[in-house]
Amino acid sequence: ANKKKSTILSGAYTNFDNGSLTKKYDSSIVSFGYKNHIVYFTRQPIPLAGWIPFSSHGLNAHWLSKGVGWIDHRKVEFLVCFEELLPGLISSSFLSNNPPQFIVSVVNNLVGKNTGERRSQYNSIYLMSRLFDAPLIRSWNR
Repeated sequence: ANKKKSTILSGAYTNFDNGSLTKKYDSSIVSFGYKNHIVYFTRQPIPLAGWIPFSSHGLNAHWLSKGVGWIDHRKVEFLVCFEELLPGLISSSFLSNNPPQFIVSVVNNLVGKNTGERRSQYNSIYLMSRLFDAPLIRSWNR
């Protein structure tokens, strides 16, 4: 990817605690290839299964961060897993003066295996994609 100046995006758990006593980590979208860096930190991880309020372990929530980034000079709305079910996160970006051009979502359905959650997430993000006329790029692990 680096030689072709291409980029691969992947969902990943990241942890930069440098030996602290907490066991907090982030659910992120990471860029590999032409530029290696963390593109996005999850604003709202799935409650209780990952994000545990007032706990010293589990996923961090980055509520005040924006879900918007850039890929090849194009504005993108990023989402991770549970965030697909929260239309307010998506709407706030698309109702701005300079809305994103497309949506990138990565999904880990290990928690919702054998439930209707997978379908609900897909229906929700697909609806938002159609509503705001933004192409959807979505990946998931099974």
